[in-house]
Amino acid sequence: HVVYRSCPHFCMMASVSAPKVSDNVAKATLVYWDIRGLAQPIRFALEYAGCDYDDVRLDAGDAADAANYKKAWLDAKPTLGLEFPNLPYLLDGDVAIAQSSAILRHVCRKHGLGPKAEDLTGCARVDALLDQLCDFDSSLTGMCYSAFHNGGKEAWVANRMGPALAQFEAVLTAGGKPFFGGDVPCAADFKAYEEFDKCRLIAPGCLEAGGRSSLAAHLARFEALPGIAGYLASPRFKARPVNNPHAQFK
Repeated sequence: HVVYRSCPHFCMMASVSAPKVSDNVAKATLVYWDIRGLAQPIRFALEYAGCDYDDVRLDAGDAADAANYKKAWLDAKPTLGLEFPNLPYLLDGDVAIAQSSAILRHVCRKHGLGPKAEDLTGCARVDALLDQLCDFDSSLTGMCYSAFHNGGKEAWVANRMGPALAQFEAVLTAGGKPFFGGDVPCAADFKAYEEFDKCRLIAPGCLEAGGRSSLAAHLARFEALPGIAGYLASPRFKARPVNNPHAQFK
């Protein structure tokens, strides 16, 4: 197990165990596998908000060793004190939650990243966008784990990725703003960047060749944001692996 401290000028790696609710951690602590996966949009939000947090990354082990693969996590899981123990999970003061979308929404609410609570229309739109992106991620991730080879990737790119990117492009263009959330990023933008960037890894040139200029511009604006640019250039950001060792595409 490793923990990466989020201080911009200090990156520490040390042996750790999965922290429990009862540990009363001193700072916000995000726990997940040592991959991008479901936690990366949360890491982006924490970095953009300038949070001092611990990024605890768990080693899944050797996928070929079936008896011990993920065993440390599975043994710790029922002891954590979470209502619904799963990865990722966040310990943040009195808040102790799993579920990646719930964590992302919590971080954005806490730090004012998105529409104000009284803007019901704006909040509903962001929620719908985030859920749509989560659906897309489920499809993308499923393909990466079990259907990447033997033409599976190509079929997914043509039949699922292409239509979905066209839909997201249309929504972003119709909004007439730099980000899905408006003039500044919201929860949907942190998730959107991760999804579109994974598409670039899976199918290089898919945004440019596909005429998705608005999505390409969205990624460039996101990468230039204060807090994000420095993070992407730091050793705290790990571009790969995207998925765990048993995935076909990592």
